[in-house]
Amino acid sequence: MNCFNHNEKVAVGACQNCNIGLCNECITSAFKVDNKPICKPCHLTMVENYIVELKKELSQITLKKIIWSVILAIGCIVLLSPFAEGISFSVEHYLIACFIWAFAGFAERTQKKLEFENSAAGVREKLEENRMYADNTIWIVWIFYP
Repeated sequence: MNCFNHNEKVAVGACQNCNIGLCNECITSAFKVDNKPICKPCHLTMVENYIVELKKELSQITLKKIIWSVILAIGCIVLLSPFAEGISFSVEHYLIACFIWAFAGFAERTQKKLEFENSAAGVREKLEENRMYADNTIWIVWIFYP
């Protein structure tokens, strides 16, 4: 088999994704994943996919900023409404505003926890947690670990 990029050279390795032949020159200059070479077309595809993921995350971040701004505004309105109405400040308004902000934070944390649990790191942590609780010492973990 000859090199994909240099037809006159003998292939000494292959792309880990598409298995096309690569010569020694291409292997030394190739992008590597787990110390295995990837050809330029496969590397370009990986970069394009990564850019698509980043754009998706950026749009989600923008949406989250808008949602958090609205939640912050609602909490501020509840907190400051007694002053606008000319009545005295009450603890209830403060508690309602704090509840709104706390609920928003709890919802965001729950979403991040679900995303983490569905990731590879989350699965590894869950397996480790199950191994740790296998000997029925869960109450010790609750008492001594924050």
